[in-house]
Amino acid sequence: MTGLTRRRLWILVTAAFVIGAIEFLPAYQFEAGINRALPTPWNMALSGTVWDGFGVLRSGHAPDALAVPLTWKFDPMALARLRIAWKVVPTSPSLSGSVRIGADWQSVEVRDAALTIDAAALQQAIPVLALFAPSGTLLFSTPGDAQLTIGYGSELHVTGVAHVKADNFGLRPYGAQPLGNYQLTFTAHDTAIDYLIAQSSGALKLDGGGSIQTVAPRQIVYAGHVTASADLPEVVLAGLKELGKPAADGRLRVDWKARW
Repeated sequence: MTGLTRRRLWILVTAAFVIGAIEFLPAYQFEAGINRALPTPWNMALSGTVWDGFGVLRSGHAPDALAVPLTWKFDPMALARLRIAWKVVPTSPSLSGSVRIGADWQSVEVRDAALTIDAAALQQAIPVLALFAPSGTLLFSTPGDAQLTIGYGSELHVTGVAHVKADNFGLRPYGAQPLGNYQLTFTAHDTAIDYLIAQSSGALKLDGGGSIQTVAPRQIVYAGHVTASADLPEVVLAGLKELGKPAADGRLRVDWKARW
């Protein structure tokens, strides 16, 4: 028996053992460990088995907390990549679609993502966004065979590619009307995430891109052009004029950075 054949045999034996071990394992046995890993105040209730089950992800314990029902099904094909993975399907007006989530000892992997997110619900997931009161619909996806790999730890380390499409996106401080529709591509390299605005239309058009630094000093950078409709509130137009410099074609050239 060759070394390669022996290695394949061990992989098959290991895969069969893992599948057999988890097929009937109750999901609730992992509830406490998952809740310890989730950032406060997020929590999750589990039922069914590790192989095929149901859960509810909540943004807190208050009666009005965001609650996302979801189902999962074990993905045995991920064992070929030395990962344990599940296809997760959230079914909520705030979050719906599907995504494959895998894990090993060092990281979490996100693949085949096609998720629709209500932007208004983001402020429950990220409280600081309540200052901006976002609105609209976000579509988050990973293209083709691409994936996002997120490392364990207190600091955010991400590698991979993702797309975000924002329809009728708005921010309450900038008026009740939507600012526009946007398509962005994010390319992450460990602690730096580059982004490019591939398409933009609406009252506030953006043409450019930038980067997000996920470790101290955490900052977000944007460099590009802004085209603002005269229909936007005067306070918004005045703020944009202070932020950018007029270009020859009438757009504003913006070079902006901020800590977050």
